[in-house]
Amino acid sequence: MSKTGGVDKQIDKILLEIPFPSETLSFSLSANHGKVSQDEITKVVRWHVGRFPKDKQITLEGSVAMPSDWEGSGSPNVRVGFEIKGLSLTNLRVDSLAVHNVKYKPFKGVRHITKAGTFLIRSTS
Repeated sequence: MSKTGGVDKQIDKILLEIPFPSETLSFSLSANHGKVSQDEITKVVRWHVGRFPKDKQITLEGSVAMPSDWEGSGSPNVRVGFEIKGLSLTNLRVDSLAVHNVKYKPFKGVRHITKAGTFLIRSTS
């Protein structure tokens, strides 16, 4: 995985969730960055990348064992989550904000944050 495009902000809290079919016999995956957790009961692998490194390409690799008579049930849907602080992809802007009836002086500023919704990455077998 590598970062491309025009986003110069730091990408944080990156999480990839890969569900495997219930027929999966075993899987063993490792990454060169972040932490990989593998749940043999639910057959889900979670790759907690954390902060995206600026200076290297990151990879997840390994092996998956399926029954010999398994024909496949399509491609897995990979869920991706992330957070980018200080970025508004929609270019929506707060022009004014009024805070009344408080006993403190509110901070004059607006923070932008972009969080992933649900992204599905479909691969071909």
